[in-house]
Amino acid sequence: MKLEQELRNEFVSEAEAAHRPASRIVREPMREFVQRRREACAYDAFLRKKVKAARSSVRAGRGRSNDEVQAGFATRRAELRRKLPGAKSKTEWRTKDTRSASLRCFAATAGKPAVARAVAKACADQTQR
Repeated sequence: MKLEQELRNEFVSEAEAAHRPASRIVREPMREFVQRRREACAYDAFLRKKVKAARSSVRAGRGRSNDEVQAGFATRRAELRRKLPGAKSKTEWRTKDTRSASLRCFAATAGKPAVARAVAKACADQTQR
């Protein structure tokens, strides 16, 4: 690697002031860069494989249209509304009722305690309005 002489001298001087070998300081970000690139390449390969499989599936007639997907999720939402007490309609689902707000808070957090606390506070503030 070629470096500007002034930059190299400043770097070596700062490394000595930190009581660390300059080579070790340089190796750390280099290793991180190599690791990030490997992960990015692995993810790209994974994504290409998934897209290829999805396209093959569609060509083979195993895919579903957008209308079919939307209808399936509408059915799932309707089933959930039937199971949840007090959530009888789409309009009621969006009210400022404490129970509905709690249900929305719970659904939004999906097991993330820190997020749950923040969302619960925001929902509590919303229901007090």
